[in-house]
Order: sequence, then C-alpha cells, then structure tokens
Amino acid sequence: MSKLLTKFQELKRQDPSKLYVFKSGIFYLFLQEDAKTVSPILNLKITNLNETTVKCGFPVANLDKYLSLLKMTPYEVEFIENSESKPTSSKKYLSLQSLEGILTKIADLKIDDLSVSEAFALLTDLQEQIWESQKDK
Repeated sequence: MSKLLTKFQELKRQDPSKLYVFKSGIFYLFLQEDAKTVSPILNLKITNLNETTVKCGFPVANLDKYLSLLKMTPYEVEFIENSESKPTSSKKYLSLQSLEGILTKIADLKIDDLSVSEAFALLTDLQEQIWESQKDK
C-alpha cells in the first residue's frame, strides 16, 4: 500500500468528515471517497492511482482557483504536504503558500541593482501581498 493511501486511511479514521488533499509532485490529489466527493464539485476526472485506489487532482499552479471553489462547499479541507506531515487547514495552508512566495521574491532580489523608487515600489507590492494573504484569517 502506498504511503499516501496509508496516511489517508489514518486521517479518515481520526476524522472522516474532513476532505484531505495530498501534495504529490506538481499536483494536489484527493483519494478514494474524497475524490468521489469533490470530482463533480470541482469538475475533476477520477482516475486510478492503482488497482484498488481512485484519485482526482489538480496542478499546484491552480491552487487558488480550486480553493475558491472548495470554500463554497460545506466541507472542511486539510492539506498534507507529504506522508509524514500533519494536516493543515486550507486557510493556513494558503497563507503559508503566499508567505513562501513572498519570501522567495525577497530572496531573489538583487538589492544593489534597485533604485530608490524601485525599492519603494517593491516594498509596497510586498506589503499588499502580505495584507491580502492575511485578509481571510
């Protein structure tokens, strides 16, 4: 049995009312009954993970789109980064992803190449992104 499926079954035993989304490479995946639940809601095709397990998913790049759709459902969704990680609520996960993007932007800066006006514009942009990421909390 795959690590994802083992983790999924463990989480479902703990709280079967939640939907669990696993990050697997460049995709987010729903498994088994969660896949069957969200497939018609998110218009995702169900496929086989193996002979006994079904899945559906979406690309990591489309996280915002699918989170918006999931927010309109009565389901509580938790994200699992890998088979060893603990679940994270969808709101917290989105905030962490947004923060990671902001930190990456800062890390990639070539500060000596920025003019004062470019630095100010960058700081304003980063501040707006931080405010936006905190808005739904």
